[in-house]
Amino acid sequence: MSDQDPFGGDRAKGGRRYTSRRRSEGARAAAADEARRRRLAFQAISKRRPDHDGRPQDDELRSGRGALPLAAVLDQLVRGNELDRRDRTNDAFDALREAAGDALVARFEPLRLRGRELTVRVTSAALYQELVAFTGRAIEQRFASCCKRRGLDHVDRLSFRQTT
Repeated sequence: MSDQDPFGGDRAKGGRRYTSRRRSEGARAAAADEARRRRLAFQAISKRRPDHDGRPQDDELRSGRGALPLAAVLDQLVRGNELDRRDRTNDAFDALREAAGDALVARFEPLRLRGRELTVRVTSAALYQELVAFTGRAIEQRFASCCKRRGLDHVDRLSFRQTT
């Protein structure tokens, strides 16, 4: 072997030496064990990873149509879980719209229907005060009659909450 280093250094004159450090037998065994452990861990992880990049493969596509539209998947999910049944809260809020009018109900937001009481959030503090102090009782009476007329006998009370 020559005294000239392949990277331009001169070993005879104290240049750098680009070789591995000398290790003891114990250090070599420990390094080999660590490399084996890392290789096994990588193999275990790679078995869990898919062989492709996540896009549908040819056998996963439905009769050449490609991926399904999201709307179709959601419709199927809703129909499958019977989520398309109308919620009682929506029915009660429609009765409130009939009793109070569209202009007023546009400033309400339905919160919940618990027991026999529909709770709505009012968007304005001034409107909330007006409803609680003056006109709320009359709207509640009309609301109860609209619910009876619509077949919602289980709902007859109305409460208002102020937006915070």
